[in-house]
Amino acid sequence: MSTTYSIDATTLHNTDEFQFQILHPSCSSDLEESLLVLRQSFFPLETVHRAVKASENPLAIDELEQLCRKTAQDSVSVIAREKSTGKICATAFCKIQIKPSPGNPGSFDEIAASFKQPESLAIMDYMIQVDGKVDLFGQYSTDTLYELMFLGTMPEYCGRHLGKDLTRACLQVASQTSAGAVTILCTSPWTERIAAGLGFDLLYRGKTREVSIEFKDKEGRSYADLFEEDPEYTLRAYPLPCTNDTKL
Repeated sequence: MSTTYSIDATTLHNTDEFQFQILHPSCSSDLEESLLVLRQSFFPLETVHRAVKASENPLAIDELEQLCRKTAQDSVSVIAREKSTGKICATAFCKIQIKPSPGNPGSFDEIAASFKQPESLAIMDYMIQVDGKVDLFGQYSTDTLYELMFLGTMPEYCGRHLGKDLTRACLQVASQTSAGAVTILCTSPWTERIAAGLGFDLLYRGKTREVSIEFKDKEGRSYADLFEEDPEYTLRAYPLPCTNDTKL
């Protein structure tokens, strides 16, 4: 039997209009609706997904959604549901990462091995490389991490601080697991503001072009040439156990 995690709504800000819940993988309708949120927000708008035009390749999106389905099996992802309509309007796909034994691949490496589309392979390569900038397990002396992987809000619900509430809820869920820290890769000013505002440690700050990705788009442009500017990213983490204090 899987562990049931709880979310204390009294620490969140949008609870009059929205309900924050665990995404249960056994509820196929909630899972599909949560994937729809990503299709309309994270996949087309996140910096690296947008640069490689992942949304223009349905097969790449299928592979990324398989990653999300596998992630949802950990039962630690969180959704925001509008009370008046029952609609899922924001989601945070989160994964429990277990420290691999020496010489064995990490969970992302295992998933990437099944990918075939250049866009999804580039995205996974990016995530793996950035995670490798810091020994996250060693940094927090733990064998278990809670990764806030994909955070998305339906465009019509943006500006209502659902991303921040979802992140607060994720911290609550993570504190009930054996994880030693919550990790997040921030690739936009929006997620960076959320993580910094909630007190996540800054572990690494880099430029998106510095990550060496083997990728060519349909016009033959390399990964580094896909960006008109060179946006920053940060790798942040929140040490656990955490309590439902004023920060959350």
